[in-house]
Amino acid sequence: MVDVFNLGKVPIAAIALLSAPAHATEPEENDQVATQSANRSSASDYEATWTHFIASQVSGDGSSAIVYGAKLDGYATVDGRDLGLWDGLTLNAHAEFVYGDNVNNVGAGLLLPVNTALAFPSSTEADADLAVSVAQRFGPAALTLGKINMIDRVSRTPVVGGGGREGFQHINLAAPPSIFTPPSIFGALLSFPFQGLGITLGIWDAQSAVNRTGFEDLFEEGVAGMASVTLPVTIGGRRGFQSLTVMGNNRRGLDLEDIPDLILPPESEFLAGERRGGWLIRYAFQQFLWQDQADPSRNGGIFGQLSLWDENPTPASWSMNVGVTGSVPFASRPRDRFGLAYFRVSLSSYLREGLRPILALGPEQGAEAFYTFDIFDRRVRTTVTAQLVDTARRRAGTAVFLGLRTLMRF
Repeated sequence: MVDVFNLGKVPIAAIALLSAPAHATEPEENDQVATQSANRSSASDYEATWTHFIASQVSGDGSSAIVYGAKLDGYATVDGRDLGLWDGLTLNAHAEFVYGDNVNNVGAGLLLPVNTALAFPSSTEADADLAVSVAQRFGPAALTLGKINMIDRVSRTPVVGGGGREGFQHINLAAPPSIFTPPSIFGALLSFPFQGLGITLGIWDAQSAVNRTGFEDLFEEGVAGMASVTLPVTIGGRRGFQSLTVMGNNRRGLDLEDIPDLILPPESEFLAGERRGGWLIRYAFQQFLWQDQADPSRNGGIFGQLSLWDENPTPASWSMNVGVTGSVPFASRPRDRFGLAYFRVSLSSYLREGLRPILALGPEQGAEAFYTFDIFDRRVRTTVTAQLVDTARRRAGTAVFLGLRTLMRF
């Protein structure tokens, strides 16, 4: 599993949350492009990016050293016809490699990573991973099977996409946690239209597929799934959407009501109980407020989401975010973008009350602002970021992070 909580040496497994994109089920900005590509001679495409991060915690507990880290990503989409196969089939691959240091690990008492891109496949050391899946289109429907990088799906959403390499960096903005969806899953996603709505259904191994092929111990720890309904909304001629998603799994987890007994001395020989399953309900929206008719890539809009969890065994209660992002109005900088957003994550009341004798926990909330300078026609983009995070560990207080990010696209 991928541990996205960093609450120190706390003797509970309940705080090992799996990061997941909030908008993985929402319409991707390139859906229309993908549909049109099916009618071309070839839809194959290849791309690589190299993203550099320099950041420092300028206020709060932990180290204030300036740290550098980077991520290499390689993407390949191969049209089945180029392989001598049938129409509508594509092979998708994403190779990623992270190295260096990052501010996720400076000891600030953070609940969630402030740098999404460098949090996976490993937030503490150099690491690599590969996701490979196949997709088949059946008219307007699409079925994807294999190891699927879910953060990639977030990065292509229309208003707030970027996945941490562009746009916002904090995980509750770039890829809000769902707990039930790891960054990479091994399973299947089916998307199709129905009476003007977009429907997405999914089923996957409850274990994270990060650093796994997905075939090891398949479904041994349970199964997870989701159903999502997306409603396109047009306001003043500008497109947007609203979605409702339900997720769940049957995985065994620690009964959070037993946490107080886990603090007993070892000689007590207490055995913690287990609870099976959990659920999430999420509402999300994205809405363009303006779009340049001559250049649709110049746009701006608002976004937000509200998620509710079952609190036991799920170690969260609710979370939300709301923000605005888009192209700047300066004619001299047509490719620059900006963003400003607020987020909050509240932990399960069972978790907070159980740990109260040894660790005071509250909600983690904060704000992030960024400005992206387009240096070379979207091929080189430099972003200045600032984050203020009121950490979940009450004694840790408020942390402030400043960073510089440069993405090079090849």
